[in-house]
Amino acid sequence: MDDQLKRLEAVTNRLESIASRISSPNSSVQSNVNGDSANNVDNLPIIHDYDIIIKESVKPFLVISQKIGGDLTTMSDHVGRLFNAQQQFLREAVQSKKPNDQQIMEIIKPQSTEIEAITGVYKEKNMDTSRRLFIFL
Repeated sequence: MDDQLKRLEAVTNRLESIASRISSPNSSVQSNVNGDSANNVDNLPIIHDYDIIIKESVKPFLVISQKIGGDLTTMSDHVGRLFNAQQQFLREAVQSKKPNDQQIMEIIKPQSTEIEAITGVYKEKNMDTSRRLFIFL
């Protein structure tokens, strides 16, 4: 969890740096980002690039995972929610000031919950497999 927090703090710092450059009076991008509308946020390169990742990589993975079924269906549901939570986090981050540690923990909670659920699927599955193997031996 510490590593995740450090990585998210690093991302937050980078996003704040980008946001400060965008909102500076000398920025040529400022005219595209004035106001709080979702349309302005959607035009930011980081949001646009993340949307492309979801469209080109995540969604095809989710569709194929649903077709395969089994534990992969459960895991892919969590992966989809994780990427949606990360997307929401990015949208909020580019519009906000740096939160304190408690606020960061609250902001990343949806992502952490999905990561724990994903790893839980595999832990549970591997525990069952290990038990069967132990009983077999």
